[in-house]
Amino acid sequence: MNDEEITYCPKNTEGKLKILVDENSLDPNLIKYLKKIFNVKMAVKNKGLDDYNVLYGQARNESRVILTNDQDFWNNKYPFEQAIGILIIPNKDADVTIKILKKFFVKLGKMYDMGRYCNDRWGGLKVKVQQNGFILKYKNEDGSIHTEDHDYTANE
Repeated sequence: MNDEEITYCPKNTEGKLKILVDENSLDPNLIKYLKKIFNVKMAVKNKGLDDYNVLYGQARNESRVILTNDQDFWNNKYPFEQAIGILIIPNKDADVTIKILKKFFVKLGKMYDMGRYCNDRWGGLKVKVQQNGFILKYKNEDGSIHTEDHDYTANE
């Protein structure tokens, strides 16, 4: 899969996935790479305010998926409804993280069609991307929280 395929969205969607980067120690080379294929914006940091609430607010106002390596976002303390979506990546160097993200998008594309990369398909979804797979976490219609573990296969 090349980088252009990652950005595909079906008709009647807003185009490239819009990402809000939580600059919490993310490698600048990773950010540079992401900007080539996604609509990326850096989060605004406000000293003296709760960074989580500021980040959620900015993501909601701009309809962006939050990209972070802060594992605290996985907790249910941070409500699903308050974010367009959250993509949690491992705290690795840029080259390793890029390889992991490419595996993730290949697998996700095969599971949900390429449109899954569009913002309108991320509503309330939390994703923890790992070396060997990823976990999807979302709230069911009845309010219960559901998780799905997915491994990458050797040929992906």
